[in-house]
Amino acid sequence: MPEEKRVVKVELSNIVPVVLALVVALGFASLLRASRVEIVLLTLFVDGGGEAVLNALLFVSAMAVVGLLVYLLVRRRAWRLLRLMTATSFTLVTLMLSYLYVSSFLDVIGRDLGLLGYVPSLLATVFVVYSVFVSAGRARNPVVLVFGAGLGAFLGASIPAPTGFFLLVFLAVYDIFAVYKGPVGRIVVEADPDKIRGLSLVLKNVQMGLGDLVFYSMLVSEMVLSYGLGSGLLSMLGVTVGAYLGLKVLERRQVFPGLPLSIACGLLLGFLAVPL
Repeated sequence: MPEEKRVVKVELSNIVPVVLALVVALGFASLLRASRVEIVLLTLFVDGGGEAVLNALLFVSAMAVVGLLVYLLVRRRAWRLLRLMTATSFTLVTLMLSYLYVSSFLDVIGRDLGLLGYVPSLLATVFVVYSVFVSAGRARNPVVLVFGAGLGAFLGASIPAPTGFFLLVFLAVYDIFAVYKGPVGRIVVEADPDKIRGLSLVLKNVQMGLGDLVFYSMLVSEMVLSYGLGSGLLSMLGVTVGAYLGLKVLERRQVFPGLPLSIACGLLLGFLAVPL
């Protein structure tokens, strides 16, 4: 959860966007839970025991490779290629997510629009890509925020709980390395936020990576889908507390990993509501 190249005074209002993202993720996860739309699992191995650990390690390895690729493009100042790759990824993921959530909503209300069901998805995709990569207006941050929440909720639904929780723990550990010794910290130092549109958002002088919002949302969604609303709400509280503590650290540091404190607090409080 790095700061934009200078130390700032962090206020309670800085955490509001995180809370909003978690509320949106909670809504998306609840929609997926209520619908009968089938979601394909993303795990390579059957979840459980050692297989869950292996699945999580594969996910983290893939993300580390992507992070390294982004850093190499930033280092070479290949801004056009980076924006093309990011915009393409946003387009494909938004199209998939919008169709999933539109289909889930239609299923919940008992409607079937047939081919017309693709129209809202296409419109949403055009709006997201335009807002993030073309427009210079104020819609970019809210759109990235909703995108991160939607992607996190989808990951929470498509990654079984054992793999999901191992993945979040491993990512929190990797985030420490990535920020202080790996590509993430260097990307923040070397890249202007406008050059890496879609990969981060600036919230009141605090630059936050998209990955932070995605995995905060994934944690809350995983709790809601696996253990119910009580666990989801407590994990939301934990993530919020952890995110605020992390932001306070930025008053003394230029960069700070956003996942460890939030993931730890979110898991701890979320599991308090899980019956023994």
